[in-house]
Amino acid sequence: MSERTKSFIINTFLLILFYFFIGKEFGIKTIYAAFILSPMVGILEKLCPIKQSLMQ
Repeated sequence: MSERTKSFIINTFLLILFYFFIGKEFGIKTIYAAFILSPMVGILEKLCPIKQSLMQ
C-alpha cells in the first residue's frame, strides 16, 4: 500500500470522526485540504522518490 493510500484512509477516518466533534465548518475546510494533500503526495512520490530513510 502506498503512502498516498495510507494517508487517504487515515484522513478519511479522522475527518468523519472530527466532523461530529468539532462541526461542519472544520469538516469542510479539512476535507478540502485532505483531497488536495493525497494527490500532491502521489505527485511528489513520482517527482522526488526517496530511496532510503531520511533518519540515517
